[in-house]
Amino acid sequence: MNKLAAKLKTLRKIEILMIGITIIYLISILWLNFHAKPWYVFDMYSDMYVAELMSEQKTFFPENWIFGNQYYIVATPVLASIIYGICHNGFISMAIASCLMTVFIIVSFVYCIFPIFKKSGFFTGALMILGGGLLGSSAAGYICGFQCLYTMASYYSCYLIGILLTLGVYLRCKFKKPCSFAICIIVLLLNFSLGMHSPREMLILNIPLLIMEGFSAIGVIAKKKNLRFVFEKNKALYFAVSAFAANLCGMILIKVLNIKSNLLIDPIRLETNPSNLFNNFKGTLSSFLSISGLDFVLRGVKWYPLFVFAVFLFCGVFAAIIIIFKKKDNGWLASIIIFVALSIICVGGVGVFLMRVRPLYFFVWYVLSAFSWMYLTANIKHKFFKTALLALCAFSVLNYICNFYPVFSEYEAKNAFYENVEQYLEEQGIEYVYVDYNTSPTVAVYSDEKIKSGTVRFNLDAVQNEELMTAIEYLKPTDIWEQNSENSCVMFSNWTFDYLERAASREYVDKLMSTLTLEKEFDFGSTEKRYIYRISEPIIEY
Repeated sequence: MNKLAAKLKTLRKIEILMIGITIIYLISILWLNFHAKPWYVFDMYSDMYVAELMSEQKTFFPENWIFGNQYYIVATPVLASIIYGICHNGFISMAIASCLMTVFIIVSFVYCIFPIFKKSGFFTGALMILGGGLLGSSAAGYICGFQCLYTMASYYSCYLIGILLTLGVYLRCKFKKPCSFAICIIVLLLNFSLGMHSPREMLILNIPLLIMEGFSAIGVIAKKKNLRFVFEKNKALYFAVSAFAANLCGMILIKVLNIKSNLLIDPIRLETNPSNLFNNFKGTLSSFLSISGLDFVLRGVKWYPLFVFAVFLFCGVFAAIIIIFKKKDNGWLASIIIFVALSIICVGGVGVFLMRVRPLYFFVWYVLSAFSWMYLTANIKHKFFKTALLALCAFSVLNYICNFYPVFSEYEAKNAFYENVEQYLEEQGIEYVYVDYNTSPTVAVYSDEKIKSGTVRFNLDAVQNEELMTAIEYLKPTDIWEQNSENSCVMFSNWTFDYLERAASREYVDKLMSTLTLEKEFDFGSTEKRYIYRISEPIIEY
């Protein structure tokens, strides 16, 4: 009895430690959303920009806006647009919206697992889902880390919410748990909206659900020898098909609406050439290794601790899957893990056979890691369980120190620089700043909507009487490039000139520079600079 009490006391201490680390991650996520201006580069600035236009025009599809790979039907910018109508500040609106999406993720996570709530497993999952297992070259400012789900426009938070809520309803149907009809309707509407948002949700959510039901049907037929048992009182199957249909209807509707967009994805085609398939496999594997952190070993000695952490997480996932198959477990958590594993396989299959996939497309790895470690808390021996949880806590602290906190130390220097640039441009009466890919529209974020930013690329093949730069007509309104006169400028970096030296002819460089007048040079750190040029004649093609 005394030994059991001692073990329980130790577990309570570990739980308290987990809660403390989770709170640190959560506070840091919320803090960063309100102090993240230096990291508002192309995509984040565009999300903030479209949220303002949505609010002003009261529509999901602002006039003249060119969308990219996804629309914003249930994404963070939609929520930010509502808040913008109240506070009239794009950055604050996006910060609040990103924080609220974090809250919605937590609520969705709780809803998903509530019928099987166990305290120790919940704390393990909460720590992992809130960042204790997220990796990336910089989790706070890089898309393969926190930015993906929590900070600075939180790109994929709506996908994660959709997955968790849909799984919550599906599993309640599967295990005959009470489920509100209103919640079912809300989740089906969410699937419909996510279908309008992007085809990606069908790949990572709806198709894996149907595959699970397909395997389940095969098992029922093998056991019962009769097809009718597959459909008899099978609420889980009916819900999975309904969610798929809702998602498909959303995809069809957005096609019918024919909203202006510019997709930046590789062409989709079925690959059959063995050599190309092998190359695609290598590229897909590289993307997975990147988001999982298993490629840290290739990045230098300072990343070795996080590589060890990545291996630790991977071993936990692998162990959970082995236990599931060994026990032939088809319970609640096991079903979630099988689903997410199928989701990753679906993304990998697309990468090998259809099109190139970026590391970010494998973001469900974070979900698999979280639920796998929750599963382990209930299925490994007590002594090893405590050791594993303590190791998870230690690695999560290491992840925070090596992967999140360093971004904080960079903040002040970048903050001061952009404030100086923005103040200078405002004093000069600049309303539009055009930038290449190597500089950021961050300065526009500091201006509180006084300055707008458009992104351009160099038209290196320009000949006589052709514009020297071409507008990037992607995630911007079409009219932003019309203003290239006395109230406009271009901002280059030292990287810009490195690129031009490598890629452009001397004739092109001379012609470009003859149209620009250097106004100001800013030091940005020990090696970086930013250059402000006035435009003396129209040089941007749009």
